[in-house]
Order: sequence, then C-alpha cells, then structure tokens
Amino acid sequence: MMRKATLECKRAAWIGVAAILLAGPAAAARHYPDISYRPTADTRDPARQTLDLYLPSRPGNSVPLLAFVHGSTWSTPDRQGLGQRIATALAARGIAVALVRFRLAPAHPHPAPQDDVAAALSWLARSAARFGYDPDRIHLAGHGAGAQIAALVALDHALREQHGLAASLPAGVVALGGAMDLERWAAQSPGHRRAVAEAAGGRPLADMSPIRRVRAGAAPFLVLSGAREPRHQQVGARRFTEALHAMGNREALWLSMPDRDFLSLLRLDDDNPATELVTGFVRGSYSEELGARLAARNAWRRPPFTTEGFWRHTALIREHATDQRFYEALLAVMPGEREQLNGWPLRRYFAIDLADYLNAVPRAQATGDWLAITNVNGERIVWRRSEIAAYGPRIVIGLDEERNLFRLTAFYRMRMEYSWRPGLPPPLMARPLGAFIYFDKDRPEWLRETIAGVTPEGIRILGDDPLASLAALPANLRAVLTHRHNCVACHDLRGTGARAHHLTAMGARRHGGFALPLAGYPEHVLRRFLFDQEGLARDFGITANVVAREDAEALYRLLTGRAGP
Repeated sequence: MMRKATLECKRAAWIGVAAILLAGPAAAARHYPDISYRPTADTRDPARQTLDLYLPSRPGNSVPLLAFVHGSTWSTPDRQGLGQRIATALAARGIAVALVRFRLAPAHPHPAPQDDVAAALSWLARSAARFGYDPDRIHLAGHGAGAQIAALVALDHALREQHGLAASLPAGVVALGGAMDLERWAAQSPGHRRAVAEAAGGRPLADMSPIRRVRAGAAPFLVLSGAREPRHQQVGARRFTEALHAMGNREALWLSMPDRDFLSLLRLDDDNPATELVTGFVRGSYSEELGARLAARNAWRRPPFTTEGFWRHTALIREHATDQRFYEALLAVMPGEREQLNGWPLRRYFAIDLADYLNAVPRAQATGDWLAITNVNGERIVWRRSEIAAYGPRIVIGLDEERNLFRLTAFYRMRMEYSWRPGLPPPLMARPLGAFIYFDKDRPEWLRETIAGVTPEGIRILGDDPLASLAALPANLRAVLTHRHNCVACHDLRGTGARAHHLTAMGARRHGGFALPLAGYPEHVLRRFLFDQEGLARDFGITANVVAREDAEALYRLLTGRAGP
C-alpha cells in the first residue's frame, strides 16, 4: 500500500548510490618528500616542519590542492601511513595533496602546531606556480587532532595575519573525525584529559577548542564523522557546524558516514561515501545527485515548518529522559536515519501529554471523542480519544537542544510518480520528522501505527467518527484499511480518508504521486497495486508494504465487484 511505500522509501544511499561515479583509474602521482616549509626550522625538531607533496600525473594550473594535517593526537606522528594513502587516492582523482607535519606535544604545546600549519599553508600559496596547482583552490584538511588544528588555523584571524594568509586561504576546511568541542571531549575520560592537557601546555582549553573560536566570515567547513565513532564526538562535530551556521556560514555542514569508524573514515575508496564528499568539496562541484542532497540538507536547517506552536503551551511541556524504547520509536518514525541522529546526545526529549494538549485547545475544536491528525505530507490518522488514553500518548516537540524537529529530515528520490503515466523521474523529496506522537506504554496491534511531521494546525477533534462509512465492512477488511496497512491514512474510500502527497526537498512544495481515491485507480493499475507489490515497489524504488493475498483479494472485490486475478 502506498503509505508504507512512502514511509519507507529506500535511502538509495543519500549520496546517490551508483549514480555517483568517481574519477577514472588510478595513475602514479609525482611525489616530492620532506620539503621544509619554514625558512628557519626549529633546530630541536626540524623534520617536523616539513611536508610531502603529491601531484596528479597530469598537473595543471587549475588543479586544486588539499593540505592534510595528520592525527590522531597532538603527540603522535602518522605512523600508520594514513596520510600517504589519502594522498595517493586523491592524486589519482586529480587533486594535489600536501601532507603537513607539525611539531609534537608535549615539547611543543599549543599554539605551536597551528603556527606550523599556518606557515605550511603560506608556503603552499607561494609555491603554487612552481609546482603547478591553483593558489586560489588550496583547501585545508585534518584527521583527529589534525582536524582541530586545521579548524583553528582557519578561524584564528591573528594567526592568519601573522603568516600573511589571504582571506581566501584556505578555500575550505575538511575536518575528519576531529574533536571540535575540546572541553567536552576532554571530559570523557582520564585519557582524554591527559592528552588535551599535554597539548595545551597549561593554557586554557577554550583557547584551542574550535567551537569557542567560531567567527563570521570563516571558510566553508565540511565536517565528517564515522557513524561508529563515539556519540559525544559526533555531537561536538554537529554543534560546531551549527555554531558556524549561526554566524552566517551557510556552507558549514556535518555528516555521519555509515559503517565507518575513526580510522576507516580515511579509507578513501569507491565504497566510502566520504570520498565523493571530499573530492567534490575540494573541486568545488558535486555530482548532480549528491549536490541536490547536500543543498536540501542545508536548506532544511531553516525548515518551512515549525513546532513553535506547541512550545507556546509552556505550562504543559515536560522533560523526559530518553531510553532504548524511545530511541526505537524515534527510528520507526524516521527510518533509515540512524546516522543523522548520531549528532544528538539523545539524553532527553520534550513532550506534551496529548490529553492535556487536547484539553487546552480552543473549545470550538475540543468537543468530541474522535481525534484526526494530519501531517505535512497529507497523511491522516484517526483515533478514538477514550481508546488511546491508556497508552500514554505524548506529542514529542523537542530533542536535547533542538526545538524544531522539522530540521531532522530524510530525503529520498523515487523513479516515477505514477506506474501508468510515463515521465521524467521526480525531484528529490523530503520527509521531515517534525512533532510526532509517542506512546509511553506498550500498545495493542490495532494501535501500532503512529504519525510524524505534525504541526498544531494538523490536530482536530471531531464529534463523529470520520471512518463511519467503513463500519459495515468485514472486520479483516476494516483492519487492513484502518490499522494493519492503514490504507485510508493516505487514500480516500467512500468519502473518508486522506490524499497524501510528497514534498519537494527544495521549497517543500506538494508534488505528484498523490495518493488517489482507492476506487479511482484504473483496474489494471489496481491489480498490480494489490497483487504485484514487490515488482511495483522495485519500479518506484521504494519498499513494498505487502498485503496478504486473502486481504488483497477482499479489497479487490470491494473496489471492483470482481474476484481477483
């Protein structure tokens, strides 16, 4: 049935799956090792103030360059050769790479590392013509401690002036698995505290925490985490980009890479979604599909819908601790978005008891025992107030520090709008979380459906049963229509139900693929809709909501008056 198909649209990997093709076969890069980037190197550790330069086999003045600063801590060199593997992978894709070494703690605490990296960046800008890369397309990247150092170089205006760095340098920053909120990171364990104290050299941690140094006019930031990294690190990364965004940096973006940890995040092969993100960011252009998804994710940081109307009921709002049950309910209303949720601590949520809210709305809307909730996608669910009260229904309106849950949005693309109408593939669509109904107590089978993407305007109390026209149907057919598959949450039947629709990712406009009245489908379409659900789902690029054969036949007889094929 179409509602399930809409709810469970496959995330054709948000990076666009096979539609995204990386540059051609690897070719040997030209390698210039151990270049000193400081005129007067530190005599105590001169080898640390050097860089290795990797150039693509086909150089040119338009080649971008990525200056990569190694991690994982401030006191350890790159013993695993991760930088070399990154350089080889990117050079094969037409990007020059400089592997920048810096003096290590504890002998050289903050601010020595970022001073070295700023000097290296200055040297790379002066040396562009000599080696054949574009001086206006020099990006800075780092991993672990290197990400924190790279961020500080981009954000420290005084340091930049000291080294004569132009306002356009770096052209952008890629932070991979870095601690962007260093004070919170240090609080996680004694080992974390020792590492940071060693790097700080007695200076306040705030001085070397990127989230405390955010400023307007900073370079674009692409901050990537591995989904298997500790949650606190991903939370800090997301909060850092949100702080940048609040300062006007609309291009700052955080993403969590599925099935990657702190180290495998750096394996820039064709199977790693970070590869296309990094190469596209440095080149200044993404594939059409990935570009659309990134633009949509940025646009929905200022969503067209809001839960603010619920927040006005301050006396009704309660704070609750999250638990595994709540987390599973959250995933159920936002399927496939586990990685996006990694950016939140998930320690608390804010909600209003549904009964309290209904009693507080204007009297004109508050008479009757029937509750109809319609979300921004046009889906509608109907409950009897007296029947659901025992299961503790709540309207969830906030998560941790996030007040507007419409910012948590999933994006998907179907292959077609209607199975019987040819046309171009539809645009990228959005399915926001928004406010959603959470049952605090275990529910019976007939109440297993819930609804997300809710605004105050979508909640209505009715005096009469809006599904009364279905009351005379056999019990099994009524169950298929109202809760087992909840067909009438999206489709109309006998004057009752809904007309669900998709929302475009850009602009949140209603777009095609409307859920038509069940009796309005051509018979050949209805046959396939009921009896070839798997095949139809593959054609649309969605997940099938499989209806049992006997239920499909009963529904077919109801709609056509004939036995099924």
